[in-house]
Amino acid sequence: MRRMALSILALACAPALLAGCDSAASPEPRVAVVATYNLGLAAGYVDYAAQRRPQQVTLLEGLDADLVCLQEVWTQADIDAIVAGVAATFPYHHEAFIEDHTIGDPSCEAGPLATLRACVEDKCADVAAGELASCVTGNCADPFFATAPACQVCLAANLGKPFDDIFTACTNGSELFTYSGANGLLMLSKVPLSNTSHMKLDSSLTQRSVLGATATLPRLGEVDFFCTHVAADLSGEISYNGAFGSYEGENIHQMDQILAFMGAHATAAAKPILAGDFNSGPAIAPHIDAELPDGAYATLVAAGWASLTVAAASPMCTFCADNHLVADTHDDVLIDHVWVKGLSRAFKTSVTRIGTAPITVDDGGADVETNPSDHYGAAVQFDYVP
Repeated sequence: MRRMALSILALACAPALLAGCDSAASPEPRVAVVATYNLGLAAGYVDYAAQRRPQQVTLLEGLDADLVCLQEVWTQADIDAIVAGVAATFPYHHEAFIEDHTIGDPSCEAGPLATLRACVEDKCADVAAGELASCVTGNCADPFFATAPACQVCLAANLGKPFDDIFTACTNGSELFTYSGANGLLMLSKVPLSNTSHMKLDSSLTQRSVLGATATLPRLGEVDFFCTHVAADLSGEISYNGAFGSYEGENIHQMDQILAFMGAHATAAAKPILAGDFNSGPAIAPHIDAELPDGAYATLVAAGWASLTVAAASPMCTFCADNHLVADTHDDVLIDHVWVKGLSRAFKTSVTRIGTAPITVDDGGADVETNPSDHYGAAVQFDYVP
């Protein structure tokens, strides 16, 4: 694991973040560690999902963290495997597995769909269902974008199935959400969780949610911990077909819903922490590009929150072109965040990226070097100011 041990935030009486600063020293400065990690277990969209999961379980089992927000754990089988595999490290968890099998109207016209199908049969016939999206993106982008936006959404919503089943579903009517409406969220904890809560967010294509729970960490105290994953900008891959004008509009709307949810579920004495994949982050010179900077990121900053992953002297990307599961032409962006607001003690924090070391998976008898996920996670350690 490539370590980024940075003192990224000296919260020394910064009025926007602190109410009543003190500088209590401790012979053991470590207070707590909070982590976020998008596992990319998106069969059909991120390669090698099934092959990567066992090594992700091993990685998480050894993770030095007190609270963890995981995203893109789309199936109950994946949730169960992770919960069982990390139980010795994280005996407590919170999830809200949901399903939505609502069938939409037929969304694909015969002519454009037939052209796309011919391309897929020519270029991707021998590709496993789990790698179909990358094959279509690389070889059949033009006929894909020649289909109607509703058809593109339907095709994307059925990723992970054999392409014959995908085309049949989008001809006859298909489920409206990817992964049958699952939200992909899983919260792990070393300490008991109380006041657990969940809310579905207004969503298109992928059902988004927010989880909440209260935890008492031995040295940080009571924490209201929230975990989420909000809409991504897929405009280069799938035309937007939702109710909010654009992917950015949906991203902002969901963030507004989360802010209201956190306000409604706040515990009077608890410190709020929000973690997850926000698909939004600022440009940070010289190496990090902006991703929906006016979306969830700007919304939270305007509401008085601070991203500990952004506030570094040398911030690091979390969705990066050097990751084997990301196209090497992709921008380096920082979209995975741990946010705080109103902390009552002066801390310094450091960030360690998760999942930067390559792994090897078996791809039909051939060893392939890849990464545990298409994202790098971030673990934020809180230390007393000496």
